[in-house]
Amino acid sequence: MVTISNAALQNEIYVVINGRELLDCTVQQPAGEDCPEAKQYIFNTNVVFDRTGKVINRFRKINLFGEHAHTPALRPDLGVFETDFGVVFGHFICFDLMFQVPAVQVVQKSRVKDIIFPTMWFSELPYLTGSGIYSGKAGALISIMPGLPTTKVLVAKVPKVPGRVTEPYPGPIYDDPANLDNLKLITDPSLPSHVSRLLELGSQEFTLVDKDVTCTFKVTLAQREGNTQYRYRAGVFSGVRSYSGVATGGVRICGIYACINETRSSCGERLSTYVANTTGIFEELVITARMPTPVVVYELSTDDSIVYPVTSNVAIMPLESKEYTYTKVAYNNVTVHTMMLTNKFAELYSFALWGRRFATDGQVEDPPLPDEEIETSETPTTPAPGASTVHLLNKLLLTCFVVFVCIRL
Repeated sequence: MVTISNAALQNEIYVVINGRELLDCTVQQPAGEDCPEAKQYIFNTNVVFDRTGKVINRFRKINLFGEHAHTPALRPDLGVFETDFGVVFGHFICFDLMFQVPAVQVVQKSRVKDIIFPTMWFSELPYLTGSGIYSGKAGALISIMPGLPTTKVLVAKVPKVPGRVTEPYPGPIYDDPANLDNLKLITDPSLPSHVSRLLELGSQEFTLVDKDVTCTFKVTLAQREGNTQYRYRAGVFSGVRSYSGVATGGVRICGIYACINETRSSCGERLSTYVANTTGIFEELVITARMPTPVVVYELSTDDSIVYPVTSNVAIMPLESKEYTYTKVAYNNVTVHTMMLTNKFAELYSFALWGRRFATDGQVEDPPLPDEEIETSETPTTPAPGASTVHLLNKLLLTCFVVFVCIRL
């Protein structure tokens, strides 16, 4: 800690670092420090240093991912700090990202627009992947999905107003496809519980329903010239999923995702060896989802649900923001989310609306659906011949520790 403090002072920069914190409650602690019992507590903690090397903020992880040697924060305090260059940052740690407190609360209650997120992240197909620096609707300023264990410092100039990017930025760092062949990713365990439908070549429009989520898909799918092809499913899910057996959480999902073959069990997987021209060409792809409008939980000053557009190509990189559009319109108790692909040549792996419903966190996860899937179709499918295929890339588990440095722009 002393070394980091000195480095912040010498370089006149803000530094956020993640580490283990020992609180010894067997001895007298300063006023304001909670000590429920006379024992030692170990926390997973962020510490923030200013330009003088002074500690100006601390955040203790609230939602532990296993971590049996650690104690969750004794109080659900939010991590927020101000800088001398006019930006207020929120910060939390890894698995906290998935929860109402602190991830959503720090944005909505504290009105923070910039987040620092140290993490040891497990990428999960088809929806939750990636590592990078992002700026609102502008998307990823720089992103990486390495195929081999590596240490990489990502650097990008981040605008003070999220999404208002006026200068060139680095963009994605692509690894050699052969490297990615050796890596494994975990798969969303809720996929077998999705109400889903296999996409066919040609034009099709249909609606799938699961509880309080209604999804309409308008698709024109063609195939590339290749011998090995991904298949795609449209899926909808409103229920409870598991996070690797550590916790459960409520989710609402509406999307298109790739599968190795026609079976549901092959979805969220990737081909074991890189081959070119394995994805479809989506000459048209529009997803319209009707989901409950979020309700404010007043004691938390935070919505009870949230929805994000999520995308991935076969390199497991997000699509650029110019490659799709996303809008939402609230009609009283129902919000209509619309997502449209604008680049038909994108090597698409997944394209979805992914949301959290916090009220059902902690409940038992939904069981898989039987093989005879439930499908609700409002508009008949009209197959038509097409012509296209695309790329693949691989299977991977991304783990990364991140230390963020803030400089005056």
